[in-house]
Amino acid sequence: GERNIFIGCQAGYNETGSNKLYIENSTSATPLIYGEFDQDKVGINTTNLVGPYSLFVKDGIITEKVVVEVEGEWPDYVFNPTYQLPTLTEVSNYIQKHQHLPEIPSAEEIEQEGLNLGEMEALMVKKIEELTLYAIEQEREKEKLEVRVGQMESEKDDLKQKNQVL
Repeated sequence: GERNIFIGCQAGYNETGSNKLYIENSTSATPLIYGEFDQDKVGINTTNLVGPYSLFVKDGIITEKVVVEVEGEWPDYVFNPTYQLPTLTEVSNYIQKHQHLPEIPSAEEIEQEGLNLGEMEALMVKKIEELTLYAIEQEREKEKLEVRVGQMESEKDDLKQKNQVL
């Protein structure tokens, strides 16, 4: 091949293609780092560079920090007074029909398409904000019920007193 870069003892020894990068210290078919310059792709411990992605890492990574650029709007719009919060009945009906939360990908979708971290993080924040609104709504309803119970107890006491007078 041509336009290849091989770094390490016998790296890329059996490569016959062009525009490849190998960093390895043996004749391994799976080098430490493998790249395809014409595809703008690189793999770590893998030569399986399929799909639309640029970086492939076999067996995962450990890092102290990951920054994901989020495309689109961050879900603080949930707190806008014009936001239409679905009723819990609507959410429940959706879950019964689809077996997952509205707007959250199904297990099948994740298996087929993978998980977009930025998109999923935004969806989770949206669901957390919606849950917060539901909790606030329930707190307000609870306070109204407590006031009503207090009124009813007062009315009951008044009726007892009137009953004793009779």
